[in-house]
Amino acid sequence: MNSRSQATKRKIFTLSQKLIISKEKTQTQICDEYKIPPGTMSGIYKRRDEILKLCEENVLAADKH
Repeated sequence: MNSRSQATKRKIFTLSQKLIISKEKTQTQICDEYKIPPGTMSGIYKRRDEILKLCEENVLAADKH
């Protein structure tokens, strides 16, 4: 069976997980640890400012309730 025909399970990360991931070690270390492709890590890393802002908004919204 060729490797392309094997489906891989998509990993879904929460905002808080993405925030933690984006602040950890190097991108290569994170890919190895979480078993995610470099493209996924690159997307998280590129959007880290947006992720941080969304997390802060969620915390502020929770504080209001």
